[in-house]
Amino acid sequence: MNPRVAYGQQPKSNETRIDLLLDLFDGAIDRLSKARDAVADRDIAAATPLLVRAQVLVEGIASGVRTDQGDLSHNLLRLYEFAVSAIRKGDLESIDGALKVLRTLNEGFQAIRPEAVELERNGIIPPSEEMSTVQAMA
Repeated sequence: MNPRVAYGQQPKSNETRIDLLLDLFDGAIDRLSKARDAVADRDIAAATPLLVRAQVLVEGIASGVRTDQGDLSHNLLRLYEFAVSAIRKGDLESIDGALKVLRTLNEGFQAIRPEAVELERNGIIPPSEEMSTVQAMA
């Protein structure tokens, strides 16, 4: 990748954790949607890199889940595991299942975005600069 392009894609310091998370979801959903179209057209050569990239993005999202947060974190991990498994299968039905899960989770995180931004700005949630960065893959 061109270094200038890579530099331009670096996260902005004012980007919040929730925004970074939503960027990852958007990237995964976008690639998975394109892969779905390619699979529907029987273009496996085009679908494969998109499926791999979507899988990596979902795994990146899952890697940020803190497992010490109780049932919610474990349920999220199960959903991400389902999505990754469905992406690996790569057939239309499985891709549709993964898209449904990812879109639903994305909508849920979008709904709590205002509260999450406020919590981060008030220092209750550590700022995004303190997290390891997977967003460069989105």
